[in-house]
Order: sequence, then structure tokens, then C-alpha cells
Amino acid sequence: MPKLYGDLILLCLALALVGLFGTKCYNRGVNVERGRWERAQAKAATQAHAKEQGDTRASEEVADTTRTQAAEQAAATDASTASSIETIRYVYRTTKPPACAPDGIPGRIPSLVSAELDQAVAAVAAAKD
Repeated sequence: MPKLYGDLILLCLALALVGLFGTKCYNRGVNVERGRWERAQAKAATQAHAKEQGDTRASEEVADTTRTQAAEQAAATDASTASSIETIRYVYRTTKPPACAPDGIPGRIPSLVSAELDQAVAAVAAAKD
């Protein structure tokens, strides 16, 4: 029987060593995998940051181009508008208004009123002479 106890003790020690070794191997594998995941995460973060910086640069370039084009177009529009306004002012100031010719007398005015109107027009004409 003492030999059986000795064998059991050796078996228990062997199982304990296997368990410790197995745990150590498992933890080493976990650490290796964790390191791989952390490196992949760091690489992805670096790539995302680089892409963000590139997108920001591209966005700024587009914004600068748009602002430049808008400024050029605004200047051209202002010049065109100023030219049109000056043309209108010149034409308005230099063109004499047309003399307003009286419209014909409508046919519904009675002949007496027509005769009175003719007399008044004749009186005005005589006064001018």
C-alpha cells in the first residue's frame, strides 16, 4: 500500500505540473493573441487617422477652390451689374423724354363739349402767338 500512495502522490504531482504547464501555455497563447489584436487595432487607428487627415486636406482644397471660383464669379457679376447700371443711367440722363401728344377725343363726348374744347384749344393757340 505505501507504494500505491507514492504512485498517487507522483500522479498528483504530474497532474499539477501538467496543469501548471497547460495554464502557462494557455496564458502565453492568450497574450500572443491579445498582442496581435492590439497591433491590428493600432494599425487600423493609424490608417483611420491618416484617411481622416487626407479627407480633411481634400475637403479644404475643394473649399478653397470653391471660394476662389465664387469670388471670381462675384467680381465678374459685380462688374457686369455696374456696367449695366451705368448704361441705364447714361441712357436715362441723355435721352430727352418724348413730347406727350394728346390722345384723340373719344367718340362718346357730345358735340357741344367737342365744340367747347375746340374753342379752348383755339384760345390757347391765340394766346401763345
